[in-house]
Amino acid sequence: MEELKEAESDTKVADAQLHENVLNISQAKLEAQCADGLLRQRQIVSPVDGFAIERTLGPGEFVNDQPHILTIAEMVPLRVE
Repeated sequence: MEELKEAESDTKVADAQLHENVLNISQAKLEAQCADGLLRQRQIVSPVDGFAIERTLGPGEFVNDQPHILTIAEMVPLRVE
């Protein structure tokens, strides 16, 4: 009888640990989504393909009322006849 009670107790502990682990995974997924959103807010994406030829701001600097922060040279294929 004692072994049955111990097994039931172990089962309850294992169930509680499983539930805790599931909650920890859910929390980690939400934190990853939050971090991904913050990263997307800090990325600058160009609407054209090309190369940066001039950078007016460096990493960590804030954008104020500047007209541009980067000059991009668009690399369009040139066709010669």
